[in-house]
This record gives sequence, structure tokens and C-alpha cells, in this order.
Amino acid sequence: MENEAEKRNYELAVLLENETVEPAIADFLTKNNVEVYQKDGPKPVNLAYPIRKHASAALVVYCFSALPEIVPVIK
Repeated sequence: MENEAEKRNYELAVLLENETVEPAIADFLTKNNVEVYQKDGPKPVNLAYPIRKHASAALVVYCFSALPEIVPVIK
């Protein structure tokens, strides 16, 4: 059983090719017992340099609490 006292707060920033992938990320976090307490985005951003030939992306930032053992799974 999870102990609330052992949970820590984390922040995850994700650049997405398009906004349609964002619900899959939210589902992944939920399935791994991550408690998202704040979500910003998705909002369009222009990249400073192309990444895989893309000049723009959708930025989503999640603030969440989880047990430390979950972090390697999310990486």
C-alpha cells in the first residue's frame, strides 16, 4: 500500500509533435499511480532550432506527486 508521506513532487515538461498525443501521456501517468495536480498546456512554441526537422511543437508541463520508484518508469 502506498504511503502518502513517501510521495515527492516532480515536474515533467514534454514537447509534442502535435496536441493529439497529449491524452495518451495523461493516461500513461494515471496508470502508473501518478497524481497530477497541475497541467499547463498544450501550448504551441517555436523551437530555437529544428528537432527532427520540426520548427515548432506543443509544450505540456505536468506537476505531479509520485513515489520515487515511479520516476525511472516515466523516463
